[in-house]
Amino acid sequence: MIHILDPESFRPLFAQLQEDTPAAWGIMKAHHMVEHLAFAIMGSSGKIPLKLYIPIEKAEAIKQSIIHGDKEIPMGVKAPMLSDSLPKLVTPNLNAAFQYLEQEIDYFQQYYQKHPNEKPNHPLMGPLSYDEWVIFHNKHFKHHLKQFGLV
Repeated sequence: MIHILDPESFRPLFAQLQEDTPAAWGIMKAHHMVEHLAFAIMGSSGKIPLKLYIPIEKAEAIKQSIIHGDKEIPMGVKAPMLSDSLPKLVTPNLNAAFQYLEQEIDYFQQYYQKHPNEKPNHPLMGPLSYDEWVIFHNKHFKHHLKQFGLV
């Protein structure tokens, strides 16, 4: 089981990932995917404010399904803040992207130790608590590891 607060649950999976590992869907390359996960963590820890893109009633229904239900993130779903082209990479290589991701996970934990009641917005589910963000990130990691055939 993948759990973002237990690096040993995902490090061996990411260790199998190569720059040229093909994706089963989407336009992201492996390097972009790892940075995308880091970006999502940054949104959940207040580093990057995320706005809600849909009405709150619809967001609440999605939240119930994904966070409080058993539904996985659907294959091929596109986050509303992403463009149709790949963003510029911020790290020089895949290994640096892994380090960047782990640094953001550490910051996420530190952020909520200092701000336990914060509820940053998710673009499709609205405000999420720490525990809800952890559930989302676990499902989000699994979703993208599945995208690259690692789970």
